[in-house]
Amino acid sequence: MRLKILFVLLVISPASSAWLALPAFWQSGNTPGQAAYTAVGSYTFVVPVGITNISVVAIGGGGSGIQFGGTVCGGGGGALSYKNGITVTPGQHITVSVGAAGAPSLFGGFLNTGGGAPGSSVSSPGGAKDGTATGGGNGGAGSCGFGGSWPGGSAGLYTGTGAVGGGTGTGIKGPGSSPTYGAGGTSIYSGSPTPGVSGAVRIIWGPGRSFPSTNVTDM
Repeated sequence: MRLKILFVLLVISPASSAWLALPAFWQSGNTPGQAAYTAVGSYTFVVPVGITNISVVAIGGGGSGIQFGGTVCGGGGGALSYKNGITVTPGQHITVSVGAAGAPSLFGGFLNTGGGAPGSSVSSPGGAKDGTATGGGNGGAGSCGFGGSWPGGSAGLYTGTGAVGGGTGTGIKGPGSSPTYGAGGTSIYSGSPTPGVSGAVRIIWGPGRSFPSTNVTDM
């Protein structure tokens, strides 16, 4: 019985704390996670316990198409901006805003990615990416013409500007992912123009994870 008691005391003794160290994968700072915001609105992201570094991608909302006399123009695509290695504090509250059609998407004071402009009689430029971002691209301009159907610009890409009149969005789980966000709306001469697609914001954390494509799938 005396030997058993001594063994327990040895294990819980402060002097033996090294014996009690948790494996790295049990420590909260090394636990991967993510949070996605895909509905238009304002949210609060609370940094998880043990997390001091995050990566974020934000896509602005695509602009709506418009008819202007006989001229029809698609809306501009929303920009895409991503930033890796953002230093945060556990428990920190950060405001996240998901842009509606034509509006920017924001991540606190860290990232502001522009929404695409609505169509006009002259042009419908895409949104601008954040100048402080690690990477991303501006939204593509909407296409314009007389009569017919003219698609909006594509959302910004992880590697550059979206296509003019491309009419496609971009996913928040890396290049080629779906669903997609930020496409500019189409304008149709013989019908009603369509609104752009709203934006989205996604946050990831954990060792060895970064945009555009390093371990960015859900974990």
